[in-house]
Amino acid sequence: MSRKTRIILVNARNPLNIGAAARAMANFGFEDLALVNPYDPAWQEARSAVGAQELLHRAKTFATVEDAVRDCNLVLGTTSGQRRSLELENMALPQLPGFLESKIPAGRLGVLFGSEKTGLLNEHLAFCHATVTIPTDKQTPSMNLSHAVAVCCYVLARGGQGKPAARAKAPKRPDMAEVERVSGRLLRLYQLADFQKGASDAVKREWIRRIFLELDLGRDRILQAGTLLERIIKKLEGRG
Repeated sequence: MSRKTRIILVNARNPLNIGAAARAMANFGFEDLALVNPYDPAWQEARSAVGAQELLHRAKTFATVEDAVRDCNLVLGTTSGQRRSLELENMALPQLPGFLESKIPAGRLGVLFGSEKTGLLNEHLAFCHATVTIPTDKQTPSMNLSHAVAVCCYVLARGGQGKPAARAKAPKRPDMAEVERVSGRLLRLYQLADFQKGASDAVKREWIRRIFLELDLGRDRILQAGTLLERIIKKLEGRG
């Protein structure tokens, strides 16, 4: 699990939190750290990354969440649930190992953590298949960023222990780049049909992406849908 999991920090503001998150990842065997638009360029030198400087220096930076999850097959967002408005499946952290076991083979898992100030926004959660909440006291529901990373990494590492249960061969999951391609083709059909004229293309694309994420189709089905949509578009545009 650890080698196939990417920890993604979105708009992280404090270099010390980034360093401490890297240290927590190293504690539990996680190696793939990504940062989306980090606030301070000095984060790679954070002294809090004790024993994890190499991991920190290997971390990838991205301009957007879409770029960071492009090669992920399953994306989860962490949230306290206080400001979440999207209709996403939500689970408490202890339920996460069972959730992952119930899914078709996940490939690369991406776990998003929001900034210390705002957490994950709806525009970030729009790329998630589901959300995870760490059970905390109602009086103080929000955790420090690096602490949240540590707790999640512990549960993910612990959930991967032991002999996996026997299971029938299941289809591969599409990565998010493939989901985005088929979403773009369906958006083009929306445009050709002059459908939902009152909504912006960005809003339409978010609706479409949510449809495909909730359907949770295997990779073969997503690719077939993309091919079919492309042929319909060509016919409508007089190109085939």
